[in-house]
Amino acid sequence: MSEIMSVARFRIQPGKAEEFKSLAAECIRIVRERDPATSLYEWFMNHDETECIAIDRYASSEAVFAHIANVGPTMRSLRKLADVSVELLGSPSAALVQALQFKSTEVYTRLAGLS
Repeated sequence: MSEIMSVARFRIQPGKAEEFKSLAAECIRIVRERDPATSLYEWFMNHDETECIAIDRYASSEAVFAHIANVGPTMRSLRKLADVSVELLGSPSAALVQALQFKSTEVYTRLAGLS
């Protein structure tokens, strides 16, 4: 299974929720228009708008690289508003693991499931 999933966890700085939500909406627009190999892209915010979780699913490691290229500038702006950690799920390519090594990213390989 080459499919890759990710869970990104954002801790939003005080007073930055509205700006964060605007940038998240921009990410969604970009993915809808430019990321055909992204099959899931959902954002969830807690009730006091201090934390957000984004769950993504990609067809392959190459699709993750394309996604990063597409949303990179917007994501850099988001990182100025929130601390982020990412959990990468699946069997990412060595190149993808290497590319994400400098970020707060943990990789989990598939153990079992329905698919």
